Amino acid sequence: METNLVTEGNVTTPHGFIAGAAYAGIKTYAQNKMDVGILLSEKECISAGIYTTNKFVSPSVELTSNNVKNGKVKGVFVSSGIANAGVGTQGMIDAKESLEHAAAHVEVDPIELAIGTTGVIGVELPMALIRSGIPNIEMSPEGGDAFARAIMTTDRVPKSAAVQFKLNEDAITIGGCTKGSGMIHPNMATMLAFLTTDAAVEESLLKYALKNACDDTFNMVTIDGDTSTNDMVLILVLLDLVLFLYISLLKCLFFVLCLNLYDHQ
Repeated sequence: METNLVTEGNVTTPHGFIAGAAYAGIKTYAQNKMDVGILLSEKECISAGIYTTNKFVSPSVELTSNNVKNGKVKGVFVSSGIANAGVGTQGMIDAKESLEHAAAHVEVDPIELAIGTTGVIGVELPMALIRSGIPNIEMSPEGGDAFARAIMTTDRVPKSAAVQFKLNEDAITIGGCTKGSGMIHPNMATMLAFLTTDAAVEESLLKYALKNACDDTFNMVTIDGDTSTNDMVLILVLLDLVLFLYISLLKCLFFVLCLNLYDHQ
């Protein structure tokens, strides 16, 4: 039995996941800057999420929570620069439209996608930029780094990691990325974190293992005493299963990955 950090691992390191990102113009331009992105499983998934405990919740979080409850989520659309919070009913309208365009681009149903938005509160999503930016997202198994850049706001560097567990000839991988350098405070995981794995996980145990890992890592960090309106941790588990993991081992691997992402905060 062997567990290792994967060199330059990221959210698409587990097999069966693709991602991509593009610059739509939501954020001020800079070389290699991205502000829209998509992460997608090429096969069916189970998913689980942990969300902000702030009483003031972004419609993006509400829509993600609803879609995850429906049990069909296999990917996520993200945008950075505008939080989509504090804008009234328009926030849900824009979140749903964003998923419609993202879903059309990767040929899935909007209910199969979650949405993560981060940035300035009190400003509506720039839908004209999002509409024109999504078609420029090129999806590939090498797109994990670009996707991690698409969720950055005041972060100085993209934050990604992957852990691989080997038993005899079998191997499973857990990958992830996160963002956050302000509005980080206990009672949530972090601002945005997206995890993926090709491990065999029982759906009833998935959120339990995820919450345990987050409680011992992301929920331990505070920067300025503020809990964001848009916090979420979302995990996608590929149903093309490689190796079944006992819950104790799964919790351990989640902890190792989240600890490495936590260290970047």
